[in-house]
Amino acid sequence: MDKRRRSLSPFIQTLALLLVWGSSATGQETRSAEFWPEVDIYERLSDHARLLVSSVVTSGRTADEQTMETGAFMDIFVPRFKPVLFRRLSEADESRLKRIALRAGYLYVFGDPEHRFQTDATLRWTLRGHILASNRSRAEYRFIKGDFSWRYRNDLRLEHDIAVARRPLTAYVSAELFYDSRYDTLSRWRYRGGAALTLNKKWLVELYYVHQVTKHANLSFINAIGFAVNFFGP
Repeated sequence: MDKRRRSLSPFIQTLALLLVWGSSATGQETRSAEFWPEVDIYERLSDHARLLVSSVVTSGRTADEQTMETGAFMDIFVPRFKPVLFRRLSEADESRLKRIALRAGYLYVFGDPEHRFQTDATLRWTLRGHILASNRSRAEYRFIKGDFSWRYRNDLRLEHDIAVARRPLTAYVSAELFYDSRYDTLSRWRYRGGAALTLNKKWLVELYYVHQVTKHANLSFINAIGFAVNFFGP
């Protein structure tokens, strides 16, 4: 039990920090409801690498205006580490068994044009009850209308596989912090909960709910429903 509590403690501490920070926010408020459709295509290159092409229509997800984001990324799964011992029911996404994963890529944001370069590092481990935990650190290097800024994002996630009508369903919750150099502060935080249904080894659909709070000059709240279609190539 003590080991499990130690494993959960970073997730619990981050949630507590977000709640305390949010309760101290003041100023004008705006609220909106959004729908974020997304398509992700993965192409397996080897046992340790794959390519991702992603496109999403969004308002307030990573940019401030209604826009489309399209990007391409390379995933590298670091070898020489023991795989995650996780009882998974879904076989669509092999990356869930990789203990350390790295990602690098480029994303273009339409509307107010933005060129964004991104690097990720994800660490995964298991908890009791067949729960998979992951911590993803992301650095974004952004050129917005020619002006450079950077943003750091940290996401903690817990997920668990169950069977629904004999199909694998992955339920998950996550909490994410955003630090933005333009404001020199933690400018955004996000809670997310959802489920990903595996249709077969190549197709996976995901439905999720997001509550997001952004703290710039004003305080804005977004409640969003996201729907993603994922295709995993050979």
